[in-house]
Formats: sequence, C-alpha cells, structure tokens
Amino acid sequence: VVFVGSHTEALHMSPVAFTELGMAWAMAGYDVDLIPYGQTVTPDDLADADLVVVLPVLDFPTAESGLEQYDEAWTQEEVDALEAYAAEGGMLVLTNSLHRLKYGTIGLDPNEDWEDANAVATAFGVAYEEGYVGGSRAQTAGDHPLVAGVDVLELGEGNGVPFGLTDGKWQVLASVDGKPAAALVDYGAEGGQVLVLADVAILSSGWTDVTNLSFWRNLANYARSR
Repeated sequence: VVFVGSHTEALHMSPVAFTELGMAWAMAGYDVDLIPYGQTVTPDDLADADLVVVLPVLDFPTAESGLEQYDEAWTQEEVDALEAYAAEGGMLVLTNSLHRLKYGTIGLDPNEDWEDANAVATAFGVAYEEGYVGGSRAQTAGDHPLVAGVDVLELGEGNGVPFGLTDGKWQVLASVDGKPAAALVDYGAEGGQVLVLADVAILSSGWTDVTNLSFWRNLANYARSR
C-alpha cells in the first residue's frame, strides 16, 4: 500500500495518525508506505503497488514555518503518474477533507485547498463540489465486496466534500442524505478502479470505536484479489 501525501502538510491526515488502519493492513500482509509531504510522487513510487491512497491537498503557512505564503497543488507530472497507475490496472483511492483534521476525525480550520483534489479526480471523470456531506455516518448500499458486512461508514462530522460524476458510470457504496460518501469507478481497459471517498476521515478512527474496521479489511482483501 502506498499513501501519497506529497501535498498533505498535516501529519494527522496521514498514516502517522491512521494507527488502526495501518495495523489492520499490516496484519493483512501489506507493507504500508508513505510518500511524505514535500516529496514528488513518481511512477517508480507506484510500481507494483496493490493499492495507492491519494491524500488531500492541504497546507497551512504559519509564523513558525515562515511568513512567506505558499500554495500546495498537484503537478501535471504527478497527475499523469497517478492516472497511468490506474490505467494499467491499479486500485486507486481518492480522498478529500473540508477541514484540517487532528486526532483523526476532529475538524479544525477550513481547508481552502479542497478543490485542488480535482486535478486528480477529473482525470477519472469525477469532480469534488462546493458544500459538505453532513452528519458523521454514511449508510452503505448494494452487495459489493467492499461493503460486505458493513452497515455504515463513519466520517468526520461535516467534513465530507460532495462529489459527482462528470463522465462514465460508478457504483455508489455509501451515502448521506442522497450525497455519495464512497463510490467505485472503473477506469481503463486493464481493469483499473478508483474508489472515491468524500472524507479522508473514513480511514481514521479518531477517539471513537473502530467503526470502519470491516471496511478497511474488505478494501485490503479486495485490492489483492482483483
């Protein structure tokens, strides 16, 4: 598993804080790696990965980090690398976040970079949109292996970013009041798939029970069995 955090400055929005998820996937036999903030992702980083998780774009310039402002964003070369991975049959997970998170699911200041996720998402016919996915629980639907035995997915309260399909078709796996929280998109002729999540907090447990553990295990098994 490769987490791509090239433009995710908040440590709590990476595997550094996704402790239970990391353990679940390690117990499933995966080596869990991270492309850290500030390191450009390349095709070599993604080669032979069973699963690639794209973390949200988020920066927060502070006096401690220097008064000069900066703005994180995906480069075209990085987008091309991620698109090529899926086109060659890979399993890609896209995430977003309406806030900077701490302790897994607790939202702090607004994330003005949420729309930057579209640099990657639009390559797969998906677009994140203005607004928010309310509540903290998404109801699952259908009989896809990813939601087998899963009734709900836990999100951060009001932290999900709505998304829609601009091209192709998808299978919605979970939603809140009619807004998708998780959907699966087929991509390319080689069997690539993209799992789109409204909220990166779906990958964290925060201070709550590990509600999403079954979903994480399903994802680990599904990525390997495809």
